[in-house]
Amino acid sequence: MGEGQEPDAQWVFGYGSLVGLRDRGPGRPRPGAARLTGYRRRWNVAMDNTVDLPGYKHYVCRRTGVRPAVFVTFLNIEPAPSGEVNGILIDVSAVDLVELDARERNYARVDVSAGVAGRARGTVWAYVGTPAAGARFAAGLRAGRAVVGRDYYDLVRSQFAALDGDGAGLAEFDRLTPSPACPVVELRRVDP
Repeated sequence: MGEGQEPDAQWVFGYGSLVGLRDRGPGRPRPGAARLTGYRRRWNVAMDNTVDLPGYKHYVCRRTGVRPAVFVTFLNIEPAPSGEVNGILIDVSAVDLVELDARERNYARVDVSAGVAGRARGTVWAYVGTPAAGARFAAGLRAGRAVVGRDYYDLVRSQFAALDGDGAGLAEFDRLTPSPACPVVELRRVDP
């Protein structure tokens, strides 16, 4: 932690797509690499692509443009006593947290400060999949309809590859993260 940071500072631990927030606008501090202990990363939360939610995205097949009846799967972290997860710490304001809470609809914001040693004073938050998002993944997996979108999969991997400039972040991601239990397919995200 740098000198002068307030003990009431707030941070988000990014372990998936939020790693992309490392390139925020001018005047924003660049997030630092971090490690969260007591958790493990898994591909085990999903949205039901057949359900329309006000103001929420859905996906179509990149080739046909048809909206498939699938459960689109994303990364998650879950408690695991001997687990560890690599990622980044992002300084956030109260306004940032409200925006992230709205964006991360399949997740609940959880205080993980105790698992991030020596990196920041204040509160460290992480977004952990809700029980409903986990149940959607399990249902999709049982039905053979759980998938990971190729764009999301590639985005996360490219962000970890760029994390430290030498590929070590991606190698660590691969070491700490099992492959998805479902296929990676070509989907295009459609925002409202």
